[in-house]
Amino acid sequence: MDQTPRFLGFWAVNEPLDLERHRAQIDQFRDAGLDGVVFHPRNYPDEPEYLGAVFMQTLSRLILHTRDQGLAFWLYDENGWPSGTAGGETLRQRPELAQQWLGCFREPKGDLLLQYGEGEERRYLCVQTGEGVDYLHPELAPTFLRLTYERYRDGLDPEAFAHVEAFFSDEPEFGLGHAYDALPPDGALPWTADLPQLFAARYGVPLLPLLPSIFGSGAETGTGRVRFWELLGDCFSERFLKPMRDWCRAHGKLFTAHVKGEEHPLFQVPMVGSCSRVYQEVDLPAIDALERFPTGDFFPRQLSSSARQFGNGRCMAEAFGGAGWGAGPEDLERFLLWLGRHGVTDFVMHLAHAQLNGQSLRDWPPSHPFHLSWSRAYGAVLDKVRHQLGHEGRPEADTLVVSPHRAIMSSYQPHELLQTNVHNAASYPDSTAARINRTFLQLVDALQLNAVSYDVTDEATLERYGEVQEDHVQLGQQRYRRIVLAPRHQVKPALLATLPDTLLTAPDAWLQHPWQDTAVVHSRPVRENVFSIEWKLKPVTRNACLIDGKTSEDGRFRCAFYVEPEAVGAPLLLLLSDLPKEIRLNGHTLSDPAERALFEFPLAGKLCAGCNEVQAQFATCIQPLAWVLGPFLVQSDGPFESLERGMRRTSGPFRLAEYQHALLAPGELVVTGLPFIFEPVVAQAKINFVYPLSSLRFQGAEGAALAISVDGHEPQWLWGPDWTLERPIAPGPHEILAQLVPSSYNFYGPHHYVHGDHHVISPAQFSGRRNFADPLGTPENTLDGYWRFCPLRFPHSVVAISAEARNLIS
Repeated sequence: MDQTPRFLGFWAVNEPLDLERHRAQIDQFRDAGLDGVVFHPRNYPDEPEYLGAVFMQTLSRLILHTRDQGLAFWLYDENGWPSGTAGGETLRQRPELAQQWLGCFREPKGDLLLQYGEGEERRYLCVQTGEGVDYLHPELAPTFLRLTYERYRDGLDPEAFAHVEAFFSDEPEFGLGHAYDALPPDGALPWTADLPQLFAARYGVPLLPLLPSIFGSGAETGTGRVRFWELLGDCFSERFLKPMRDWCRAHGKLFTAHVKGEEHPLFQVPMVGSCSRVYQEVDLPAIDALERFPTGDFFPRQLSSSARQFGNGRCMAEAFGGAGWGAGPEDLERFLLWLGRHGVTDFVMHLAHAQLNGQSLRDWPPSHPFHLSWSRAYGAVLDKVRHQLGHEGRPEADTLVVSPHRAIMSSYQPHELLQTNVHNAASYPDSTAARINRTFLQLVDALQLNAVSYDVTDEATLERYGEVQEDHVQLGQQRYRRIVLAPRHQVKPALLATLPDTLLTAPDAWLQHPWQDTAVVHSRPVRENVFSIEWKLKPVTRNACLIDGKTSEDGRFRCAFYVEPEAVGAPLLLLLSDLPKEIRLNGHTLSDPAERALFEFPLAGKLCAGCNEVQAQFATCIQPLAWVLGPFLVQSDGPFESLERGMRRTSGPFRLAEYQHALLAPGELVVTGLPFIFEPVVAQAKINFVYPLSSLRFQGAEGAALAISVDGHEPQWLWGPDWTLERPIAPGPHEILAQLVPSSYNFYGPHHYVHGDHHVISPAQFSGRRNFADPLGTPENTLDGYWRFCPLRFPHSVVAISAEARNLIS
């Protein structure tokens, strides 16, 4: 079973297709160590027309260039998100394919299907129509295939289409997640027009009389609820996913998709029923694993379990989106290793914007690798992850854990979704279904802590495909010699009767004794020699200062910055995230910007001592970001305060002061003049070692990454938590050249967000609107007047490890 990790850039094309510019970006993906590209029109300006002839001609040449660079090429199947709309064309041609749900109301609203209850308990079940598409409708998949997949097939050059490896479908689901903000307080059920007929044909009983109990009223009928949710799961899988997969297979392509609600069984039920069912219809099953920190061990393990049971073992994660600009190499390495150790093999790195502008830099950052301060270290991180997973891949499982999806279905009430964090269901109401879910996740945690080699399935999949033998259970391609049935599971008695007692392990064995550390640790004393380092900083020629500004409704943007008299003559630049129609500084017109990642305007001859005012006119009311760049120091009128995780904050305001090298302190660069800097800060040091060394561990470094060169040799990238240079060093004097890379957060922000460099950043953290990403207790307005920064410090000392000591350690 091939577990070789592969990394693909999730290329968000948010600008007109340009052959030369986008060829160069493909080369950047290659140089960053990525194995392929996922082409994703996202906020695409329709230049040239999406899926039109010129679009296909240009894209064909880009695909062939990708092939020539040795990179894989995938097509994201939508213009925007989620999949199925064909950029709005699906509903323009087939309005009857609009999503539906059955809402529970206290007054009639829409098409009334059923009413029940008396007095204050009276409820009206009404069919509602939303803006999305109906993934349960039998005509959606054929329509979407015709409008998107077949147009790629017919429009691309045959050679280019031959190089397309996969189609990627993003977040299809029953529909409640996409309609979340429109759902009534008493809840809603997924719906499609022929659902009552499907239910009656399958179970031989009518659906409508059961609906009150599914909503939580009247006599409890757990069996009816389970039947309802399992039917929806089959309908979704067979009507939408299976036709997409079959088309891809017929054309020699992989079909990969992730759905919404994968994080745990309680979230899966209203979104897709059970992912164990869904993954069976996807060649390369996938999850959406966003944010900066691991968020739960169940869903990546369920993913890889299904891939091993019913596929070739490979599976994909859309990874690291929303980790924030403050995420560094340490965070990326930890996150990828977490997924890889659960068996994920393909990583789509969310998100690489073709153009960084005011909108895209706020769009679930970071944009990587293109726009990171530490982009040059990106390939080294991927290489390290490849190496570690090559030695630490997930072994074959001998234990099968059966999740309690049916138990949750039988207790679940639709109103619970309205009290659930719809982003990742990290919070949800306390209910019977929730308690079953929570106990099951505790079981998964216990198995994880005890290093049990386990796979996961649900009750229905075990019943449908499990083959019980005397000494094992065969599920698909996998064989298990131990079965753990989750508490409250609803495996049918007929199957339970066939399971030998020798295969069954009670979950209480793990829940009551969740951690059994039997490792024996042998240690030898190791002498560490610590040397202080005296750094000599190189001059900083490109410092930065972000300027707060505001845009009026007619697109007029204003901001101002203060320059001390001694700094007026410095060669300063104004940097804008978006290109204005016109722009002035102190009444002087600025023109001919240089476009790099952003737009640079020279300011020579237009600056004045004191306040400098920028006025720009944009075509629409956008919110650009503006910086001043150049050789200066940023001084704050307010003091810097220390925060948790080493962060600093100040109320400002800031002044651009004359660059004075002596004022910068290697151990406190943010406070002494470089709070917003994006470029590496360079310093030298000389150290004398008296014996041969195998490695150096730098202590006290704060920043995204550190490039260390010894005696002019090729620099090696280091990052936390160990900051260790692995290379032999001879006795004698040595010169160390260090490039300290600041956190991208210090340049992009959101600086005024009350939680600073938070582990998940959505667009709302920039705008100040409280949402699901904010910790509990966050005020409604999440922005304040403070500026926040990640620390930036050169290491204060180095631990020299001799070759002999290294041998003892290893």
